[in-house]
Amino acid sequence: SRRNAVKGKTRAFETSSAMEGVVRVLSRLSHLGQELQATGLSEDGVTTALSSYMSDNLLETPPYWVASAGEALWARLQEAGAGLPHISRALAAIITHSSHDHAVGAVELCFGLLAVDKCPTRGIFDRVLCSSYLGWLRGVQSSGPTAKKRAGRKGKKAAALDTDEDEAMDVDQEHPSPLASSLAGFAGSLRTLGLADQPDVVQDAASTCVDLICKGGASDPQEVSAAYGVLLSLLQPIHGNPRDLCAMVFRHLASGLAAMGGGGGKVARAEVCHQLIAFASSALGQSPSAATESVAALARAVVLRAADRADARTAAVELAMGLLGLLGPAEGEAFVVFTARLSRTPKVSQRMMAVDLAPALLAAAGEPFQTSAAALAAAAATPGAGAGPLVAAPPGAICLAILAQRCGDRAAPVRARALGTLAAALSAASSFNGGSSREESLFLRALSLAHEVRLQRQDEVVGRTPGGALPSPCFVSPAGAGEPGGTPLTGAGAPTMGRTPRPGPTPAPRASCHFTMPASWAGAGGADPGAAGLGWLLRTARRRAGDERGAVRRGAVALLEALLVLRASAARPLAPGPADLAALDAALGDALVSVRRAALGALCALLPVAPEAAAPLWARAGLPLAADPEASVADAALG
Repeated sequence: SRRNAVKGKTRAFETSSAMEGVVRVLSRLSHLGQELQATGLSEDGVTTALSSYMSDNLLETPPYWVASAGEALWARLQEAGAGLPHISRALAAIITHSSHDHAVGAVELCFGLLAVDKCPTRGIFDRVLCSSYLGWLRGVQSSGPTAKKRAGRKGKKAAALDTDEDEAMDVDQEHPSPLASSLAGFAGSLRTLGLADQPDVVQDAASTCVDLICKGGASDPQEVSAAYGVLLSLLQPIHGNPRDLCAMVFRHLASGLAAMGGGGGKVARAEVCHQLIAFASSALGQSPSAATESVAALARAVVLRAADRADARTAAVELAMGLLGLLGPAEGEAFVVFTARLSRTPKVSQRMMAVDLAPALLAAAGEPFQTSAAALAAAAATPGAGAGPLVAAPPGAICLAILAQRCGDRAAPVRARALGTLAAALSAASSFNGGSSREESLFLRALSLAHEVRLQRQDEVVGRTPGGALPSPCFVSPAGAGEPGGTPLTGAGAPTMGRTPRPGPTPAPRASCHFTMPASWAGAGGADPGAAGLGWLLRTARRRAGDERGAVRRGAVALLEALLVLRASAARPLAPGPADLAALDAALGDALVSVRRAALGALCALLPVAPEAAAPLWARAGLPLAADPEASVADAALG
């Protein structure tokens, strides 16, 4: 009991000492704020006033002293005559005009005060202090801490603690950097400090945090996580209209996509993808109705802003699919329509992106060949839809149509990519969606009609939407200016933060679209054609096997192989025709090694399922390749 009493007295003494130390520092800051108010905030006046106060290490107060002071601190400050507005003015001046070390100390003290129980947040963190803090964050972003400085800090910490590097990393996790701590404190303050009447501050905070995330100012994982925490706090209704806030924050993120993970390789891109998806998931959990449109818009921005490189397209597809996985079926179908329109733009890079997206969308859909009620309604509302035997095309059929129709693209890279991707999809048809025979039948029926899927337009009147937001109907391409097939936004401009859009005139009708296909898709045309209905695609493959570009010929041979094997393995086998064998014969003698190797693989795959047709070609053109000057081709022939 005596020992406990001693410990209690010690704790009381430490608490009293902490309280007195904090009150003393804050009283000095209050006097500094009064002096600054008297001299004004001119550069010379601030510098002169700060010099006399900062020379005696005014801010060297252990941060835990502030936290341990408790809610009694506010009564003690009032007794000491220290005014919170004056303290706030002094902290803002130190952050803006003092050295880096003093500014860091002021930031830590500021958010230490905000974390104290029953803190009058608005009395301390006013507009001036908030602007000073955001300016400090921008300075951190522009300077960007180098790896050398970080390594130096880590080395000093490890040496001081007499630990190895791994233990030093553990210490870093337990004691986050001043930037991470301040961002976490800022996010906490934003949960109670409403900024609906200060939309410019909200915009500034969002753009600053996005710059920290995208441009390397916050390179530590804890700092990036804390910056995302600030963005999430900004989406609360106390800061304005949630839909407008989501549109603003996600638009800033979309603008910074190009800089995120730049030069960091696959690991950095994967981390960026994970962080963005996690943030989008949190935003949807916090404001599902407000964030849905913005997350869908970010998925579109991801694919539109991707660089024209294979690795960038792959990363964009992964990120877009991750974002779509957070949304519902309606948004997924809208993205399929958007991808189909993307495949028809003048830009080669966008058509290539559509070809990369199509198989991912097909694989991700739960019921890709199930037509939604919205699609049926859109097809029924199309003028003249009842005049011909047309039905609404399901998402899976649209994805296959994208690939099939890009096989004849003007650009050789797009043709080659579409042919190869379609060949891979066809080869996997037997295992599609769990290997169900019904799903395989639907897949083949949709592919047999893919060349007849058509874009249909209709006019509809859509109400006014806030500027910067995106329309949400499933069959409206929700695209902003510059997006392919985009419909211009009514009332476009700066977001109306925290206020309701003013009523305006009735907007003009704008185009909507959906896709239709022949009624035989729904079974109205008789028996299921199965593999026999792919004759048009077989003709396309034969024609492209003679293309002038080697990559196109290689893709065409792969598609030819998949088609011939599928037809020969069907319930009613169809043997390769003379034209098919002639195309393979020509490919076996192609000047390019990759084409000869692909043709040899196709012939070897065809031998077990159609030996009568393939054996003569093997003896005439396949076996002689055992003497091919290229070792890989000769080994394949002998193997």
